[in-house]
Amino acid sequence: MADQSALPWVLPGTLIFAMIGVLVSRPLARRVGTHPLVAWLLVVSASAIVFATLAPLYGVFEPSATGPGRCDLSNLSIIPFRELRRHDDRALNILLFIPLGIAVGLLPRSRWKALLVLASIAAPFVIETTQLLVPALNRGCQGIDVIDNLTGLIIGLVIGGIAGALLRRLAAEGAASTGRAPTGLHSAEVSPEDRDAPTG
Repeated sequence: MADQSALPWVLPGTLIFAMIGVLVSRPLARRVGTHPLVAWLLVVSASAIVFATLAPLYGVFEPSATGPGRCDLSNLSIIPFRELRRHDDRALNILLFIPLGIAVGLLPRSRWKALLVLASIAAPFVIETTQLLVPALNRGCQGIDVIDNLTGLIIGLVIGGIAGALLRRLAAEGAASTGRAPTGLHSAEVSPEDRDAPTG
């Protein structure tokens, strides 16, 4: 991911989709069976990824060791934990996918969650392939970006999965004690076929 000065569309684009997310969060929440805040995070995190990785670069070329039209597949290694504190491309590529992972991880078990997990895993490969095949983006394809994006996604899925399980447990305990239906992040309606569908 390049420097912010080369990506003038990232911040305004993400802000626009943050406002759009407010409008679509409730219908999306009903569709995927979650709270509107989780649906909003899903929209904003996905839009931030699109703008940060697929918006054309201005004034610079994102280097690739093998040059335009090829993909740099060297140094395909997982970043050491201690290097996450650095503000370099690798750390930023990891951080970029953590919010998406958290949003997907917070979703209740359903067909929609399974589809979103698969789509999130496919996203880094689609992004690098697009950067490779579309020279107008002025970007370089790098395999290490896929590794870093997937690392961030997994971190987010773990955080979201644990948080979601805890919230569901608290909601269930609260409902049992009061005799009311569960409320909170997983209070939206989920269709029977989605609830019973296997997830990834």
